[in-house]
Amino acid sequence: RICTVPFDELVKNNVIVTPRIHIQKSNVSADEVGSISAAKKAIVETVKHYEKNFFNVENHKILFCCDGTKTIQGLINEGLPQWAKNRGYKVLSIDSVNNGYCDGDRNIGKRQFLELLRDLGSDPSQKLIVLHHSMLSEGVDVPGMSGVVFLRNSVDMIFAVQAIGRVLRTDKNNPQKNYGVVTIVQHDDQIEQVEEMV
Repeated sequence: RICTVPFDELVKNNVIVTPRIHIQKSNVSADEVGSISAAKKAIVETVKHYEKNFFNVENHKILFCCDGTKTIQGLINEGLPQWAKNRGYKVLSIDSVNNGYCDGDRNIGKRQFLELLRDLGSDPSQKLIVLHHSMLSEGVDVPGMSGVVFLRNSVDMIFAVQAIGRVLRTDKNNPQKNYGVVTIVQHDDQIEQVEEMV
C-alpha cells in the first residue's frame, strides 16, 4: 500500500526542505546556444551566482543535468575541471558511454562512482560539481546536494522530479540547509521553453 503525504507535512516534519526556483539568465549569444562553450559559461555563471546569493550552504554541491554525453565529455576535456579546482570544487560526471569521472580519474564503474558521490556528498567541507545525463535515477541519496541545474530545457517530467528530489533532502551535516535551489538556465532564444518548465 502506498501512502500519500502532503508536501507541507514533509517540510514541517523536517523530512525535506522547500525548493527555491531560480531562473539563470545566460549571457550566451544565440549562435553559441547548444555548444560546449555555452554549457561551460552557464555552469560558471551559475556557480558564481550560488556562491554570491545562496548562503544556507557554505560549500555548494551542485548537480548539472546536461544535454548529452558529448557535452559532458567536452566540458571535461575543455577545461571545466581546472576552472572548478581553482575555486575549490571537485568535478564528478557519469554517463552511459564513458562511465564515471572524478577529479581526473576516468572510466570509473557506476557502483564505485556512487560510493564516491555519497562520500564526497556527505563531507560538509567539500564543494562539488556533478555532471550527468539521465544516469542518477531513484536510489541516489546525497543530502548535501544544494542545487540542481537544468542546462537543457526539454526534460521528461519523471526525470525532472527525480533530479529536483536530489536537492530537497534535509542534511544532518548542515542544519542550516532549509531550501534546495532548482535552477533553469534561460538563453535568449528559449524564453517560451523555460516558461513551460516553470
